[in-house]
Amino acid sequence: MAKPSNIFMIVPAWFSNQVADEQVEQLLTATFQGVERIAKPRNQFLYLDGVERIFPIANKVLQKVSPHTMVENALENRGKGAGVLAGLKKGMENETVKWFVVRDADGDHRVEDFQGMLDVGRQIEEECGDVPILAVGGRWRLEPPLSLYRAAYEVILNECIQSALRYALARENYIPDETYFRQYRRAPDLQSGYKLYNRNAAQLAIKGLESDPDNEQNLLRWGAEIVPYVWNVKHRAIVGERLRSTYREQPVTAYGSIKRAEFYAQKLAWVFAQCELSMWNAAHILDNELTDAPLMFDAMGKTELLAFRKAVLLPLKRREADGIPPFRGGVRFL
Repeated sequence: MAKPSNIFMIVPAWFSNQVADEQVEQLLTATFQGVERIAKPRNQFLYLDGVERIFPIANKVLQKVSPHTMVENALENRGKGAGVLAGLKKGMENETVKWFVVRDADGDHRVEDFQGMLDVGRQIEEECGDVPILAVGGRWRLEPPLSLYRAAYEVILNECIQSALRYALARENYIPDETYFRQYRRAPDLQSGYKLYNRNAAQLAIKGLESDPDNEQNLLRWGAEIVPYVWNVKHRAIVGERLRSTYREQPVTAYGSIKRAEFYAQKLAWVFAQCELSMWNAAHILDNELTDAPLMFDAMGKTELLAFRKAVLLPLKRREADGIPPFRGGVRFL
């Protein structure tokens, strides 16, 4: 069973003005109900990301369900990564903390699913020793909570990111250990916000999130999941995954108005640059996934994914004269 005394829980929270106060209260209540099974009150941390109206609502909820939870009410909205970073650094102040769990504030990351993630983390520790460990609470299927388009992008990114990391580590004569998530798929649900880090992995996550001090790349806004994952795997962390429950339809989302192609291209271009891929190698990795991506068999989906592909590869051009490799699309007949 979980040992709450050595576990630190981080909940970064942001709600748009379109989310009514009553719904915010319901979601925060669902998030914090029963959290004493994960972490003791002194090891619970709620980060409010520049949402002044939420502070009294959060206090009201916590007084009912978890009155000793620490709250940081940030005056400026800096992105989810800022909340994850603040929470990891706060947890590091307590030397007895061994595990750090990050959960979203919308009730999707259920307390009941935590024990399975912790079991995976402990198994890796038992079998692999003192290494960075990251356990992902993965969704068994992405389309219901995310929608067809967003789910398609996340699957493409997950596969491409894992392939890019394999390439980067192979250049160091190292093959990553994938045995703790391959029971489900070739790449974990690495963009899931439900994650468990051991102390070594938390230190790497902090370094990754602090790697853009001037915020030129906006890492704290879009990189809360991907940046810690990439930094950990590049430094030979061992990743595990345990499937978790998820909403059939998300009650709230911060992704409603994003320009999908540009948004996901920014993430993947950053990963390819971190892994030092040439434009041609990046194109091979990306095209391997795009060739049989379901959206490529829809006219609108194909147009959007090809725009996404171009946006990923353009930043990797070394010379102005270089052209982007053409997308061939696989065999003509099946």
